[in-house]
Amino acid sequence: MNTDYLDLARMVAGERPVLPGWGNRDHPRYMFVGSYPVPKDFIIGRPFAGPQFDVIKNALDIINGAVNEKLKEQGKPPITLLMEDQYYTYFVKALHRPNETLGEDYIKSYLPVIQREAESIRPQNIVCLGSVAKPFAGAIPAWEYTPETGWVEKVRSFLGV
Repeated sequence: MNTDYLDLARMVAGERPVLPGWGNRDHPRYMFVGSYPVPKDFIIGRPFAGPQFDVIKNALDIINGAVNEKLKEQGKPPITLLMEDQYYTYFVKALHRPNETLGEDYIKSYLPVIQREAESIRPQNIVCLGSVAKPFAGAIPAWEYTPETGWVEKVRSFLGV
């Protein structure tokens, strides 16, 4: 996987530590984008390492419920999203002090970073969580595969939770 998005993130973050994404880096079904990392993420070494993972589990329940309801209506068997189907990251990649206010321009400076990260892993769907990530959900590329075209960027497919 191309990780040049991390070089770009380090330029934006300056002296602050940067946390890379975690999970399936090869066309995951879902890319979960949170707002920004917390200290526990850096201790564990991956995004959503603490209680934030409960937010992800709730989002998965919503997604699985909606998808499985449609499949049931169509007479098809239910599906379950597996860890292999997912990739986790944050919109803002750097660690910040508790209660530190992030300026709008600083937050926007990460948009090219998350776009490059998404282009690198080519997720099929984007799930944006939190007040920082949600406003930019439509600017993060999602991808789809067909035998005729291969992997191509598709119309935005995202869920703001």
